[in-house]
Amino acid sequence: NVHLHGEAIAIADTGDWRGPLLLLGAAVRSHQIAGALEHMLAQSIEYAQMRNQFGRPISKFQAVQHNLAVLAG
Repeated sequence: NVHLHGEAIAIADTGDWRGPLLLLGAAVRSHQIAGALEHMLAQSIEYAQMRNQFGRPISKFQAVQHNLAVLAG
């Protein structure tokens, strides 16, 4: 959940139709970024499971697992 204080919203308070449109645009962009990050995580996990190094998938290496966990947040 995201909570905004009044002063954060006041930036887009133009008093006409543009204010709500700016807020809607910001919300849509944040959803696009979240979706892109989810896709990037899925691709990273798939690649780590597919790619082999030293005779085993790189997803079995602790450093790779740690970085994927950080990416998953």
